[in-house]
Amino acid sequence: TIVLSDSLVSIGSSAFYNCSSLATITLPKTLKLIGSSAFSKCDNLVIVYYDGTIVDWLGIEFENESSNPIGFATTFMVKNGNGGNLPVTEVTAPSTVVVINDYAFYGYKGIEKLILSEGVEEVGEKAFYNCSNLEYLEYPESLEFIGSNAFYGSNLKEIIYNGASLSSSLFAGQTNLKSITLNDKITYIPSRTFSKSGLEQIIIPKSVTSIGFNAFDGCKSLKIVVLSKETTKIDSSAFINCENLEAVYYNGTLQDWCNI
Repeated sequence: TIVLSDSLVSIGSSAFYNCSSLATITLPKTLKLIGSSAFSKCDNLVIVYYDGTIVDWLGIEFENESSNPIGFATTFMVKNGNGGNLPVTEVTAPSTVVVINDYAFYGYKGIEKLILSEGVEEVGEKAFYNCSNLEYLEYPESLEFIGSNAFYGSNLKEIIYNGASLSSSLFAGQTNLKSITLNDKITYIPSRTFSKSGLEQIIIPKSVTSIGFNAFDGCKSLKIVVLSKETTKIDSSAFINCENLEAVYYNGTLQDWCNI
């Protein structure tokens, strides 16, 4: 067990490297930086106590994947409003948080629900990588950038997506994703956005005018697609290998369809 000083601002690279007997650690609210591989090979870490709130935690910079101890731990505890300890299963990033730093919750399996409030503009690289119990996600319209592999290995089943745009391969391979609600400001679904995901139906907003290559390639659970006449371009293989598709609902005429 290690309890770090309340005045500590940073932890150096490889500081606790290969501390295989380390089971619990308490980190101070004052912490701002954790160096590369600081907790690498701390494979028996059970609990990380943090003397701040989730908002405070979001202010810490992690230099790489092994900088973040919660990726090795079973439980992550933060302070609640009464000064007690609260296990983290839900994360709400308030409007005061503009950036979710790289590796912020890398590998932490305790998160089940994530809400990014309006005002959050960026989610860093591998911020929620391998958060394998993360099932629910709300994106704000303010979100402008999502780093590579930000949600890779998560277990997302339901997404409320209020962002104004999508990126290529954003939800590719999310085999447990069953439902997504898209913002009606989205104009383009890029290539492979939902490729090989578990979507069962998709309602394309009327604002979407174009669907990219392989956007829904390999969505083997997809049964229903709802399209509007405002979608005037569908690139090749957009729905290839959607072998269980049962119905396409289209609000235009046959002539509109022929003009796509």
